[in-house]
Amino acid sequence: GLGINYHNSAIQVLPNGDLLAAFYNTPDLEDDPDQTVMVMRRRAGTNDWDMPEPFPIFADAGLAGPVIWNDLKFQSQPGGRVWFFWGFARLIGAPPFAFATSSNNGVTWSAAHFPVFPQPIGRYVSQPINSVVRGPDGAIYIPTDSTGRDSDGNGSISAVWKSDDDGRTWSDTGGRTAGRHTTIVFAHNGDLLGFGGKNSNIDGRMPLATSHDDGKTWTKSKLPFDPLASGERPSVIRLLDGKLFFVADFNPKNQKHIHKDGPYVALSSDDGKTWTIKRLPSNILTVGYTTATQGPDGIIHIATTKNTV
Repeated sequence: GLGINYHNSAIQVLPNGDLLAAFYNTPDLEDDPDQTVMVMRRRAGTNDWDMPEPFPIFADAGLAGPVIWNDLKFQSQPGGRVWFFWGFARLIGAPPFAFATSSNNGVTWSAAHFPVFPQPIGRYVSQPINSVVRGPDGAIYIPTDSTGRDSDGNGSISAVWKSDDDGRTWSDTGGRTAGRHTTIVFAHNGDLLGFGGKNSNIDGRMPLATSHDDGKTWTKSKLPFDPLASGERPSVIRLLDGKLFFVADFNPKNQKHIHKDGPYVALSSDDGKTWTIKRLPSNILTVGYTTATQGPDGIIHIATTKNTV
């Protein structure tokens, strides 16, 4: 059923113009074994959302980390292809993620698929993050949380997984980013950019991890943004006009569970070298675990959590 805690947002504009959003949904505490993913739809041309419902359902698995992706590679096909990714908080031996696909705007879905890894993979947490992208090579890339430490001894890291064959098989790109809940995008020059995450900083600033080899190795630098702490996650997307769009919370004192400094959005015309930052209205205290998407009409949609109505 529908619980009382909703977190870890996902949102996507579907090929028919509908909005599909999802959050994890728990009757009690985070990672409760009964935790499911709650999905809801706002039909194109309306202002109201359909009644939410749990999807998918795995008994006692504690589902988490929904991510919805409209795969533009298939936009010429009727219904396109929409991917739905999620992770598991309680499933013993869970893979980094599971996924299903739809070719009719989410009316029906394929069976749940676990990723096939022909080669050994590194350590991970079964929690996808909010971005799925196709690289210049046509491969699919999706980040998840990770455990362990990177080469600098940093224990707040994310992994990036790659599929060269539209999801039939997957591989571990090998490297690890500079934060938990890293959100990714490709630069125009082909570099893979991993923006922050949480619980990490460089000189009091949010870290940026840059890979010149599709995630095998990363170099780290600092962004102009505040670092993020518990309950906060950034989101980056490529807009239709080519700019990067970024949304996250201010957190000047790098404090956990404060969520009162307000959020911001930012635009970059040079792949993140410089940014124009705009504070969101003062009645919005936080965007929490945020996810952004843009529809073909140019409208940007942001899903938030840890917020109040």
